Amino acid sequence: MKTSFILLFIFTAALTAQAATAPAQDADVSPEARRSSEFLYQAPGGTLALTPNISNTVGAYKFKSVSGYEKATSVNSSINLDAEYGIADLFSLGAEVGYAAGAVDYDCRSGSVCTDDSDKSHGLRDIDLEANFRVPMGAAALRFGVEASLSPGKHKVETDDDSNEFSGGHTVTPYLGVEIPVMSRALSGVKLSYEAYHSNRKVEDQSPAVGNYEVKPGKSFSASVFYEHRITDMFNAGAAIQYVNTPSSSFVTAGTAAFSSTGSNLFGLSIYGPVHFTPRISLIPVLSYYRVDYMSKSVSVEDSDAYSFALAGRFTF
Repeated sequence: MKTSFILLFIFTAALTAQAATAPAQDADVSPEARRSSEFLYQAPGGTLALTPNISNTVGAYKFKSVSGYEKATSVNSSINLDAEYGIADLFSLGAEVGYAAGAVDYDCRSGSVCTDDSDKSHGLRDIDLEANFRVPMGAAALRFGVEASLSPGKHKVETDDDSNEFSGGHTVTPYLGVEIPVMSRALSGVKLSYEAYHSNRKVEDQSPAVGNYEVKPGKSFSASVFYEHRITDMFNAGAAIQYVNTPSSSFVTAGTAAFSSTGSNLFGLSIYGPVHFTPRISLIPVLSYYRVDYMSKSVSVEDSDAYSFALAGRFTF
């Protein structure tokens, strides 16, 4: 994973060096298109951007033969509100709050007896915070900042395995990116991020057989590459591919590591098409596909796939 990070960092630095010497974009490109991509959107200076959004994700899990379960299906929905204010054109601050609900239904393998056939979750999500910076470099821009996630409470699990949506822990994730013009009406770029801090996740399990414990998570690394093309002044089309490496986590009870969960590699593809009705009102649909492969051969889940559709409306003031 460290090797991948170094190679992608070198690739980003190379793009940045190229951007610094790239010629300016053609005159027919609007100032907004020249200023920022949708993937790395940042509110302009003196502007408040409010973005309510909804999302729905359907996932499928395949279990190995050693498990009593054959497969599982999950459905998760969320409604969120993102607010971002541009302190200046080079700097913005933002926050997002939301409510989520989900369910997982398990199919028992023929001839097996399963103790749980469904789990549900609902409640407020963790609070997301962000600080974004943009440094122009010729026709392109260097992008960097910090994203943080704060859990207002513990992750609570009821005796029937239903739970709330708090993670029970906090994260701080710096990121580095670059966006560079490609032809006269397109932008491409890279975003790299790494969890510099991830506190132990506190879990309050009401099942007498489990009790309270903490999860010591591994620090995730993420890399994304995107491309966007301005079809018209009103409509853009974009696509992004994503890779996320999540190391294994340790479950800690009474200060002692009880067992570990396997790490995973996530591969994702997103297609999005922002529609700008006016300079201050935009509609942003996003369709995504994710696949998760698990590193350990001993884990009962073989792999999982998920499809997600999100719809956001951005209003700037």
